[in-house]
Amino acid sequence: LPAREFAPHQTITQELIANIFTDVLGVSVGIYDNFFELGGHSLLATQIVSRLRQALGIEVPLQSLFKSPTVAELDRTLSELRQVEPMEGQKPDVSIPLLVPAPEQRHEPFPLTDIQQAYWLGRDSTFALGNIASHAYIEFDCFDLNPQRLNQAWQQLIDRHDMLRVVVLPNGQQQILEFVRNYEFKVLDLRQESPETVATQLEGIREQMSHQVLAADRWPLFDIRVSIIEEKRIRLHLSIDALIADAWSLNLLGQQWLHLYRNPDSLLPKIELSFRDYVLASSAFKNTPQYERSQKYWLNRLDTLPPAPDLPIIVNLASTQEAQFGRRSAQLSPEHWQQLKNKAVLTNLTPSSVLLATFVDVLTFWSKSPKFTLNLTLFNRLPLHPQVNDLVGDFTCLNLLEVDNSVAVPFNNRAQRLQQQLW
Repeated sequence: LPAREFAPHQTITQELIANIFTDVLGVSVGIYDNFFELGGHSLLATQIVSRLRQALGIEVPLQSLFKSPTVAELDRTLSELRQVEPMEGQKPDVSIPLLVPAPEQRHEPFPLTDIQQAYWLGRDSTFALGNIASHAYIEFDCFDLNPQRLNQAWQQLIDRHDMLRVVVLPNGQQQILEFVRNYEFKVLDLRQESPETVATQLEGIREQMSHQVLAADRWPLFDIRVSIIEEKRIRLHLSIDALIADAWSLNLLGQQWLHLYRNPDSLLPKIELSFRDYVLASSAFKNTPQYERSQKYWLNRLDTLPPAPDLPIIVNLASTQEAQFGRRSAQLSPEHWQQLKNKAVLTNLTPSSVLLATFVDVLTFWSKSPKFTLNLTLFNRLPLHPQVNDLVGDFTCLNLLEVDNSVAVPFNNRAQRLQQQLW
């Protein structure tokens, strides 16, 4: 993409927008710099819009940033929004519930979120394709790794993050345990074994851990193992249940784990609140005008949303006793991925929207109908406290996305329409 000359802000509002862009993107932003060209995506867009709502006290639709991705354009759009007289009884209220940390109640039971409850119930074989845990399994081949120091760094994370000490009680409440034993990695030394034995042992660990269902009412809801393959080569096996950590949390844990491994004596900033504080405070959001408007929107859409994709199946899902999920993956080279992102920016598409539209095309090919609804997982950390993004926990929410590929149009148009519907 061609470089653009930096243009400083000219008004107070432009300065406000530029500062928010700069804080979220981590780069200096001129008034004609495009949010998406600078690496912006939908997750960062929600942060931008949330901060604008709080700073300006007006309802800012998410699609405003999609349509006006520069500071100058967004300034004009916000000016128009401020001039629009809200309908009677529909005056925007962008207030959010107040989160007051309650450390003395930290270890009291508290409710599961909607998604946690779905994950918890889905572990039961009563449901079709049940008896499975929503969890992540990852392997890393590491060289010159010190397992003891890595274990010590993980123990620091257990002490720091409440949700690494959580269990789900039989009554469906969750509880952060005050005391847990020191966690020790399981170590398997394969240095003296034959290549065939090494391969068999590693495959056995992968088969077990990639499909394991950890008991939700017993700590821990993670499993970490180390296989010493050669003198300087170690395979790290990590399994962690989605009940305690979403994808954002896994990324956060990875960054801090590496930092503490490299800097064993360093101290991370203290976290003032717990996931329990957040869950209880966010439940108060149901009493706000924003929640009522959203609820009304979705209730009005119930009769118009098409069903899930009707895909061909080989067996009756209800009769499947032990289902296993398989992973299919492919990769683009860094050069091709960058080219794709550059083309996406030129058509005001985020990389996520391009991938989503591609996935939808595949589903359309196999589905009996080109009209269907997808269930999308979204990050949804409400800005109830400055440290919300520092918490480990499951903040996932679900969003229903209507798909209509009944009319043949070029891919760019399909992707843009899908992105518009999503936003």
